[in-house]
Amino acid sequence: MIHQSRADDYKNSVELLQKGVEQGYFRDDVNFEIINLLLHAQLDALMDMSNKFSFTAICDSIMFTFIRGISTELGAKKLDKFIEKYRSKSTDVSDKIK
Repeated sequence: MIHQSRADDYKNSVELLQKGVEQGYFRDDVNFEIINLLLHAQLDALMDMSNKFSFTAICDSIMFTFIRGISTELGAKKLDKFIEKYRSKSTDVSDKIK
């Protein structure tokens, strides 16, 4: 069951990335099947670091770097706007918790 779930996740991720190419956000010269496998392997390996860094910090670092690397200029601009908004909201929540 877990194996099938991971296979479905890979398939869905590749489809999402291909849609990003069609929309002009991601580069079309990337083999997304390979990149997707590397991303998942990186996430699995970095889970060992969860005792040193928060899960959110690990995922943010991996995902934002990953997405920027496959983005077109249009995609990078959209990502920058998203990150700015995301970090603003994260700071707001952190301030309220203190």
